[in-house]
Amino acid sequence: MTPDPLQQKAMKRHAMVRWYKPTLLIRVALRSLIVAVVGQVVDNREIQAALNPVNNDKKKGSYDYSNIEKDDDFWLDYVADIGDGWDSTYAVASQLAKPSLGVDGNTVHLRRGHLLIMGGDEVYPDPSVDAYKEHTIAPYSMASKHAYMDHEPNPPHLFALPGNHDWLDGLNAFNNIFCQSRGHANEQSTCTIGSWVTCQKRSYFSLKLPHGWWLCGVDIQVDAGTNTTQIDYFRQIADTQMQPGDRIILCCETPEWLLENISETNQMESFANILNVLTPSGAELRLVLAGDIHHYSRYKADNGKVAFITAGGGGAFLHPTHKLPDTRGAESNENKQTKLRLHACYPEKKISLKRSHKLLLFPFLNWEFAMLIGIVYSLMAWIFEANTLSIGQPMSSVFMSWLSGNTATLEGLAVFFNTIPRLPGFALILLVLYIGFIKFNFSKRLIVSIGLGFAHAIAHFMPFILGYFVAAWTASQIVTQHVVILDGLYSFLTFISTMFVISSLLGGFVFGLYLWVALNCFGLQWTNAFSALRISDYRNFLRMKINSKGELTIYPIKIDRVAHPDNTTDLIERPFTIK
Repeated sequence: MTPDPLQQKAMKRHAMVRWYKPTLLIRVALRSLIVAVVGQVVDNREIQAALNPVNNDKKKGSYDYSNIEKDDDFWLDYVADIGDGWDSTYAVASQLAKPSLGVDGNTVHLRRGHLLIMGGDEVYPDPSVDAYKEHTIAPYSMASKHAYMDHEPNPPHLFALPGNHDWLDGLNAFNNIFCQSRGHANEQSTCTIGSWVTCQKRSYFSLKLPHGWWLCGVDIQVDAGTNTTQIDYFRQIADTQMQPGDRIILCCETPEWLLENISETNQMESFANILNVLTPSGAELRLVLAGDIHHYSRYKADNGKVAFITAGGGGAFLHPTHKLPDTRGAESNENKQTKLRLHACYPEKKISLKRSHKLLLFPFLNWEFAMLIGIVYSLMAWIFEANTLSIGQPMSSVFMSWLSGNTATLEGLAVFFNTIPRLPGFALILLVLYIGFIKFNFSKRLIVSIGLGFAHAIAHFMPFILGYFVAAWTASQIVTQHVVILDGLYSFLTFISTMFVISSLLGGFVFGLYLWVALNCFGLQWTNAFSALRISDYRNFLRMKINSKGELTIYPIKIDRVAHPDNTTDLIERPFTIK
């Protein structure tokens, strides 16, 4: 089947996002800053609530899917973190679109969900209506056509939660794509994602499922938490519609139980607030689903009642699993600590660890960022050489003396470091870089941030000095035949270009080595480390079934290789049932 022009354009252009491309880093940083500032003043969720008041809604804000035949099973699918690369996104979409999915050696067949829940970050790297169309809608449309489900008389419905990347434009594009429904679950929607039709009017929702099950999707705006109107919305659902003994599936955008110092985060506080609103009705939490972390993991509480699942394998780069803790604490709605234990993860920890070793190839995998490091090194060397020349002791002369054997290695290094206090501008640059290294660690343990930041800074001195030495020697040998290397344009260009090439390779290697150490020795930098690798394989999503007895069975689905012609699926672990 021939792709349409939009799909052809997306397939051609949309490889895995190069997260270390400097222009992209700047763009995302600026968007994040704008959302952090403006989002505190203008909250799109408040606008949604004002335009769609629950009091004027005959269904009281919920979407009712509870009316099925007594002996029928109800199916729903869950996928999160979509649209990073065409191949990875399409691999998952093509399996979600199939009327029936064979697993366990094709001996078990799972029918497509009546509902599809997208659990956050529906597009990468940043949102716009065009980005959603090209990165998400196009692969899902093509998958629907290949599965012959693009013109179904009763298409499945779709509900989506926004993630941090959806919030980068203040939720404007997300609203245009997902929240423009004219009505409710049984009425016509204004937008389709492939064959799935959207039904929601807000970025959060409550779905009434068969046999007393509820699915509640919570929107926690980056670090801003839940807003008052959202709390009121869920309180009204709990007070007027939930019954004692009902069971809740809670969908949130971030698996806070995996994060460091989780009790201190706004998201965890919001998580507890939502539970305090929902559970007084007598309903009980049974399952928590989240994306944002791009792998599969399942934790279960010691009391055996609640499962915590991270399933962010819808298309974004892989996150590591080998640093997942075997046990984790989580705060319950009674503000008591509950021990969570890891029961399964995908990919296996040994595979994740093996993949992490490719970080040592960082300058080749992320050449744009390595070149940026080379530019910074070269500018610093230029500044340092020019300033030392002005005080009568150019560093290049020290290096040449070192090379000729007139200066010992330690003496030469001592001269280098002792010269820094005499150059306040250069010292200030070093201080700013060091502070940046500390902040880059993303650890709330101050001693770890300071220690790793200092080690990272010192590690960069080695390739800087080596590059400086080789550049000075090259310029003096090829151009000037003496040690003053900034006495002409030709010598200057030789010095800078040599410094740039060497420092790009060595500086990029040091940066990759730092990410490897931070991840594998300290459990930090999950995202920064594996986004550098851009691994498109090891996809996952969930297929769930509520049977006639009211039991919820979860089938975690994996796709090992997205480049496989059939994108063969299998189970990550044996299906498990929640009653």
